Amino acid sequence: MYKQKETIRLGAKSAQSFGIIDFASKSKKIFYDVEVEKIIENEKQIELFLNVKDNNENRFKKELIFSKSTLSKSASTII
Repeated sequence: MYKQKETIRLGAKSAQSFGIIDFASKSKKIFYDVEVEKIIENEKQIELFLNVKDNNENRFKKELIFSKSTLSKSASTII
């Protein structure tokens, strides 16, 4: 089980590519601080529970599930 909390800052386009947000604004001034709350991993998938805050102090939680067989190199680097 994942124990250490870390925060990573992503731009809107990167946050959209990882599935954290649905729509990426054209503004280059928007960013998202993503903190991993918990990771659950088994043989087939990785489940991430995230706390997300944008630069306007809006906060939300996001759950992402990645299949290990189709995990991209960039996603595996972040995870």
